[in-house]
Parts: sequence; C-alpha cells; structure tokens
Amino acid sequence: MFQNLKQYQFLFEELVKRDFKKKYKRTILGMGWSMLMPLLTLLVMKVVFEQFFG
Repeated sequence: MFQNLKQYQFLFEELVKRDFKKKYKRTILGMGWSMLMPLLTLLVMKVVFEQFFG
C-alpha cells in the first residue's frame, strides 16, 4: 500500500501546490493566509479564554 503512495508522491505534491495557488490567487497576502488564519484564530481564542477563565 505504501509503495503505491510513494509512487504517486510527485503527483500529490503538484496537486496540493496547484490547489493552494488557485485558492489564494486573488488574495492580498496570497498563500500567507494559510498560516495567518490559524494564528489569528489561536490569538482570538487565547484572548477570549483569558477573559473568561483568567
């Protein structure tokens, strides 16, 4: 099973790259959104939990 995955690794990488480029093509920060959004979510959750439980 893993042999088949290794065989198609290049195809998988190219499809992921193409998907990211297509998804973030017309945004200001481009692919940076894929890192920025989880960080912003984490920051908001931290502030909210500190207010309620801190």
